[in-house]
Amino acid sequence: MDTPYPTSTPSPEYLTWTIVAEIEHTWPVFDIALSPDETSLAAGDYKGAVLIWDLTSGKQVYALRGHHSHASDVDWSPDGTKLASAGDTDPYLRIWDVRNGTSWRVLYQGGWVTAVAWSPDGSQLASSSFDGRVQLRDADTGRTRRVLQHFDWVEAVAWSPDSSRIASGDSQGTIRIWDVKGGALVQEREGQTWDSARLAWSPDGTMLAVADRYDIVRIWGLPEGRPIQVLESHTDTVSGLAWSPDGHWLATGSEDKTLRIWDTTTWREVFVAQLDGWVTAVAWYADGKRLATGSYSGKVQFWEPSSSDQPSFLGTLSPSAVPSVEITPTPEA
Repeated sequence: MDTPYPTSTPSPEYLTWTIVAEIEHTWPVFDIALSPDETSLAAGDYKGAVLIWDLTSGKQVYALRGHHSHASDVDWSPDGTKLASAGDTDPYLRIWDVRNGTSWRVLYQGGWVTAVAWSPDGSQLASSSFDGRVQLRDADTGRTRRVLQHFDWVEAVAWSPDSSRIASGDSQGTIRIWDVKGGALVQEREGQTWDSARLAWSPDGTMLAVADRYDIVRIWGLPEGRPIQVLESHTDTVSGLAWSPDGHWLATGSEDKTLRIWDTTTWREVFVAQLDGWVTAVAWYADGKRLATGSYSGKVQFWEPSSSDQPSFLGTLSPSAVPSVEITPTPEA
């Protein structure tokens, strides 16, 4: 029998992050991702568009259209030249060349694509789907290198920091960790309540955060898969999950409309903010202090510690004068 999980206790000394800028979009935002150089932000919206903002000028530069349903997941390639996206109920994975706003690849997955993730070394692209498969594709050609199989639909994937392993979570709460080179299943954990909605590997590769479709985030120690912590402050589905690059903070966003930040050395909740819509995504800047959140209200908000002497930017970023790129390319196998 497993050791009972410890539960989190909020810290009496809360830290403060403040909203310093926001993007106001017409439709709900389902996912966000900062470019590797942090000069651009991509967002997937309710109408299936993949939107890209230039954060230097504050202008939206592209609205990339091709998904026939919600653009539910977006991820930048490590070199910042391409963006992968998935659409809810869409069996096609789409890859965009963000240097000119064009379609680079449209790849047939089979089942509806639920998640996309580039390997940190940039050599592969993983995608999961409702048919229970995780496909690992060559980043240059888009060809499938390997297929990893679950018995139920796969909701989330996450690469280890060294690109040697990949974690996948399915609708029955089973978490699997695979060796990428050989394709072997090296770790399996069952009973993650129901539906492993989000996965996030710690920057040092020693922990995996797993958010479910209820309101719980579990932290697993690796490689042995031992339970470390359970975070239970949310009251609805946890849909945003991200470690700060230094590993000191874990940010969680939920359909309970809260953003929460946890100190990973003590597992105390050190910050909570109530937003005006479901928090659908969170993304940290490289400095481990600033972050961005996406919301079902249509807002993307940028946060900085209140102790910052000079905010990076202030005000509302403009969505005006946006090139809308309508693309229906011939799908590739």
